Amino acid sequence: MQHAAKSRVAKLARKAAFHRRRAAEVPSPDRIMKWRHSLSEAQAWHEAVLLSGSPEHASNAVAACARALELAPPEGLVRTRTRFAEVLMLLGERGDQHAFARGIALAEAARRDTSRIFAPGAWANATWTLGRLLLRRGATGDQIAQRRSARELAAALRHLPRDTDPAERATLLTDLGLAMLLVGKNNGAAQLHGAVDVLRLALVDLTPDRHSDMRVTVLNALADAYSSLALRGADGMLERAFAACEAAMALCSAERTPLLWAEVRNSQGVLYLMRAQRGDRDALALAIRALEEAVWKRPPDVVLLKRGESLHNLGDAWTLSALNGGLGAAEAAIAAYEEA
Repeated sequence: MQHAAKSRVAKLARKAAFHRRRAAEVPSPDRIMKWRHSLSEAQAWHEAVLLSGSPEHASNAVAACARALELAPPEGLVRTRTRFAEVLMLLGERGDQHAFARGIALAEAARRDTSRIFAPGAWANATWTLGRLLLRRGATGDQIAQRRSARELAAALRHLPRDTDPAERATLLTDLGLAMLLVGKNNGAAQLHGAVDVLRLALVDLTPDRHSDMRVTVLNALADAYSSLALRGADGMLERAFAACEAAMALCSAERTPLLWAEVRNSQGVLYLMRAQRGDRDALALAIRALEEAVWKRPPDVVLLKRGESLHNLGDAWTLSALNGGLGAAEAAIAAYEEA
């Protein structure tokens, strides 16, 4: 983590401690003020986790959310449950399936507490959070969650207020595109082409100078969609996938955004492996190098599931190397699969 990010995390930790202290100092009868401070503490820890990936910060965020939920007035339940669900989503991404289930239940409860007709913005936000949780769970292979995620995110998009910031709308489009991509991988080319259309639409409002990290996410997803279409025999898609990865790499770095950079390197490794499987022997070494670098930048205590994905891909690359007579490749493949 760069110095600027570390400074930001330290500032957020101080902010969280301030609100925790103020909540304790507020007289007990004033539950609303205690709730506000607890929710502000949870938000600070949540932002810190997004920057640092720290398990300790994640635990602090969960504890703050639990306190806020106990204190929340009726008019604050939707906001508090939505925040809690977003925090639990981070734990689910680290392999905690119970956190996913709990987060989904909270997001469903938040949506029940609001009205699509009288509070469309709050309803859309709760539905979006629910869709994101299902999307992350779907990424573990749960096909029911994948399909439901696409439905919920499409519903959130339909009811998003017209005055929503374009970048926020683009973020929702990205989540929808990712959900359609997961569904398409299991159901056919039509959904994959739909995912490409949605992701390309998301890029329109994401300028390189103001939204570079989000553009990287979208471009990497596009590379995944194009490569999935290439596996189905579509012409020119592998080349498009490489072009999308190169455009993403131009916007990120291993030093500034290590986790994002690792996402793209993993995608590049998969693409090189596809070339190697088609007979390009030079591509195999490039695949192994890219996937080893992706594993290195995906620590198990921060992104356990995604590290496992890279290790599995690396195992596939070493297996192909072993089939081609590579020395020590079989042992390397076994080691990668076992760690995954």
